[in-house]
Parts: sequence; structure tokens; C-alpha cells
Amino acid sequence: MRLNRLRVQLPLSRNCMINTFRATAFALLALVLSFPSFATQFQQLKLGGNQRQTDVYDFAEDQLGYLWLGSIDGLYRYDGKEFKHYQSHTNEPYSLSNSFSREVFSATDGELWIGTQQGLNRYLPEQDAFKRYLPLEGDTLRAEVVWGIFESPQQKLFVSTGSNLYLWQKTSDSLKPIFSQPAAVTEIKSAVFLSETRLL
Repeated sequence: MRLNRLRVQLPLSRNCMINTFRATAFALLALVLSFPSFATQFQQLKLGGNQRQTDVYDFAEDQLGYLWLGSIDGLYRYDGKEFKHYQSHTNEPYSLSNSFSREVFSATDGELWIGTQQGLNRYLPEQDAFKRYLPLEGDTLRAEVVWGIFESPQQKLFVSTGSNLYLWQKTSDSLKPIFSQPAAVTEIKSAVFLSETRLL
């Protein structure tokens, strides 16, 4: 005589499903963490020779692999082993325009831009120095806080301050204000380009 087996599937209780999910998630997490390539390692870096602590406002990696850190105390370049510190010096025209480095931007063309509490600077790697962008006629860019530096899809560079938005003109190495009269531009820190002429 042959017996037919009857299979009955009982619905899982809610607690059983939650426990099964937890066990599966834990097993996957343990598997991922067991591979060293998936594990993230962090290293604490101290800025400055006196091991002082400072707030970092922005950072960027340039095309040579240097990490640039903008802080209230100046700009730092990290090469993977040690830091080099850049600050503003009144009697050195190729130093930063201001030590408070708010924005650090590595453009697609390789240029490194630093927006400070008082103006915009472009790094000159051949001289290990900076070019300051002075105010335009009747303008006060140097005295203004640079809030944002960003690039359009066609690699045009824009700089925002508290009263205007500027376009960097590479051929003349100068900044052109977008608005003819100072506008109520308020701390534009980033932008999404809807097209070359429209941004959000």
C-alpha cells in the first residue's frame, strides 16, 4: 500500500518573519565585513605641527592626488604623509587673499580655486603660490565672502558671493559679473544646471 504525502504550508508568524530577516541581514553583514576589500578604514589626521585642532569647511582632491582642506586657519595640502599650510600674508601678494578658506574647488581643467572670507584665489602650481582676483571696477569681490564655486556642464566656472554671481573668463583670466547691478544673491553654495544658461 502506498501512502500519499500531504504537504501543508503554514503561514509564518510575524515574529518568525522578523527573526528570519534579522538572521539573514546579520549573515550578509558578517560576510561583507569578513572581506578586507569591503572594510573601510579611517585614519585621524591632525592639522599643523602643534597638533592643534581646526574645523575643515571644505575639501577637494586635485588631479595630482593632493587633498586640499579649507579651514578657518588657512588652506592645507596633504600628500598622504604630511601637510603643507598656506595662509594670507599682507606683504606677500602671492599668498591667499584671506586665511579663512571656505570653498575649495578642483575644476575639470585642473585649476584649483579657493574661495575665502575675502575674495577668490587660483592656485599656481609652478610657483606654489596663488593669484588673487581683485575687485572689478566699482565692484567689491575681494571684500566679499565667496560662498560657492561650481562648474557648468560645458565647464564654465561660476563664483557666488553675497551680492553677485561671477563667470570666470579663461581667455582674459578675469571674472565677469552676471548681474549688471548688485543683486540679492544670498549664499549660493551649489547649483544644478538645467541648461548652460539656466541653473537651479
